[in-house]
Amino acid sequence: MKIRIQPFFSPPGLRRLRALDGAHTLYAFDFDGTLAGLKADPLAAAMAPATARLLSDLARVAPVAIISGRGLGDLQARLPGLAATLIGNHGMEGIRGAGRTLPASRRACAAWMQTIAEFDFEAGVEIEDKEVSVSIHYRQALNPPRARARIQAAVATLDPAPRIIGGKFVFNLVPQGAPHKGTALLQLMAQARARTAVFVGDDLTDEDVFALPDGRPDREILKIRVGRGRGSAAEYFIPRQTDINRLLRQLIHHVGLPARAKTAR
Repeated sequence: MKIRIQPFFSPPGLRRLRALDGAHTLYAFDFDGTLAGLKADPLAAAMAPATARLLSDLARVAPVAIISGRGLGDLQARLPGLAATLIGNHGMEGIRGAGRTLPASRRACAAWMQTIAEFDFEAGVEIEDKEVSVSIHYRQALNPPRARARIQAAVATLDPAPRIIGGKFVFNLVPQGAPHKGTALLQLMAQARARTAVFVGDDLTDEDVFALPDGRPDREILKIRVGRGRGSAAEYFIPRQTDINRLLRQLIHHVGLPARAKTAR
């Protein structure tokens, strides 16, 4: 039976972190809703300056990865100079060997975009073509429930049928069998020769990591969600996205680097 998700900033959560080998742990994060606050316009998303400084501090002393649903080029433009591994498109870009699946993914997405273009969505629905995945945002729709129903009807007609990953006012469409955030994290752990990892995410796309099996002798993953998340497979949660600096300071302390208290406020 799954143990109920617990607060990370609690004695059990902090003990769980202390049990990990700080300097030999991979620290991985989602971007939107985790390192950066959610915005009505996805193009406006950015890390707070203090968050960027703390993340850079952590990346200088331990392996860090950002695993995002954004396209890799988009992610790189938002994180210039960060000494971290960047993984885009839900795990399809930036992973060794993923190039073998990209041509088929591009063909599938091109076919989806042709079909989607035939549907008349209401104002405020935005289609994001990321070449190997598609995101349909409806946060700014005048009637989100009606927009959601219309998107569901459109998605049901797509051929080949996509894997649908829900989210906060978004449908993420990815090719069936494509790498995902969970497979990406495991490969990054192998590349870094890290038996342990910390992963922080906030949305349904991050459940591919949270749902990875526990109790394996060859790996241990501390899974932290932003927000309690009803039904999430994460072990621990931080209350809100604005707590990310507090979490980063805790991780930096765990590795052994003094945190920048002033800039982290």
